[in-house]
Amino acid sequence: MPCRHLHTTPKANKDVRANFDLIRKEWPYPLLSPDNWSFKRVGATADRWYTVPYTGDLVAAAVTPTANELLAIPLLISRTVKIDRIGINVRVGGGAGTKGRVGIYYDDGNLYPGKLLFDTGVAAEYDLNAAAVQTSVVDINLKLGVLWWVWHGSDNPQMWGLNHNSIHPQLGWANTLSGAGGKGWKKAAAYAALPTTFPAGATVVTNDDIPAIFFRPAVWL
Repeated sequence: MPCRHLHTTPKANKDVRANFDLIRKEWPYPLLSPDNWSFKRVGATADRWYTVPYTGDLVAAAVTPTANELLAIPLLISRTVKIDRIGINVRVGGGAGTKGRVGIYYDDGNLYPGKLLFDTGVAAEYDLNAAAVQTSVVDINLKLGVLWWVWHGSDNPQMWGLNHNSIHPQLGWANTLSGAGGKGWKKAAAYAALPTTFPAGATVVTNDDIPAIFFRPAVWL
């Protein structure tokens, strides 16, 4: 199938390198359309943080993730990047001893989380019993394509988050062709170290506001 190797080179930076299908006139994987990328700019100002594709401001009112639930949201990467921080912002702490972790999972090829890439809780769990910005020091290369943020907490802290109406519905709509689109997956699971493979049988996330999980780029590769 004929493809063109597309390069755009504003100034000295290469923003995009991807194969575009000239016959179908589409990107080979719809999620890699530039309109859906989590971030686009190369060489951004230092200490800027990024999250999933989102079109609004963060929700200042309480976003309360369900305790003992794996919550997976697609993270779309437009260019390989080394990240050095992962962060969350707790507005109101949960109960005493509340803990949480953030994971990054590979996609299994079917818009579903697959194998575990990274678990922040291996080094140190987030302490969620008080309001605070919490960050993890990491050294991870995120490659172009689809990855998954996964949140897992032992209780119900209130966090800065993402309004479900402003999250791109990457999982489409049900066959009723009505209502809210799919934003991710959720699966009940007792709080523990993140599983090496995301469990099967998760439910589509539609109307849930979602805790905001961020990364900070260190080097664009």
